[in-house]
Amino acid sequence: MKPMHLVLLSLFVVTVASPWSFAQERAQTPVPGREPGAPGAPEFQGQIRGELVRFDLMRGYIDLVERFSRLSRDPTTAGVAAVIAAGDLLKAQGPDAGVEYFTKALETAKNEAVRRAIRIQLVELYKQSGQHDKALEHLTDLINGAPAGAGGAEAQPPPPRPSGR
Repeated sequence: MKPMHLVLLSLFVVTVASPWSFAQERAQTPVPGREPGAPGAPEFQGQIRGELVRFDLMRGYIDLVERFSRLSRDPTTAGVAAVIAAGDLLKAQGPDAGVEYFTKALETAKNEAVRRAIRIQLVELYKQSGQHDKALEHLTDLINGAPAGAGGAEAQPPPPRPSGR
């Protein structure tokens, strides 16, 4: 098992499984003044709800770690995600700050997918600032930059159909 998986498994056991097993043992203990099989005391039910909330939080945390791990494995995906995050951060400063930032980033970016993501951001920023001619320049670069015959899943030939024999 990978070290990261061991760490996550340990976190799960310490924060969720141990308290859950304690709650299960407590559920087996009879409550004074109640007959066996009667619904548990309200404070115990609240404890179970709290444990379920903690479990959901831990599951969300593990999902987040897994997504970041997947994202960090691929430099192109990480670069495109950085372009999107930078765009979000720059929104509060207005389109001019975004144009300045992304124009500089476009000059230094080496990955073509990241450069295309930057151009898409620039198109939106130029559109927001009323500079439609500059937006069209970047759109033209995107259109002309696509290699002949290239495309996504729609450009792939359909998979062969299984014969009915």
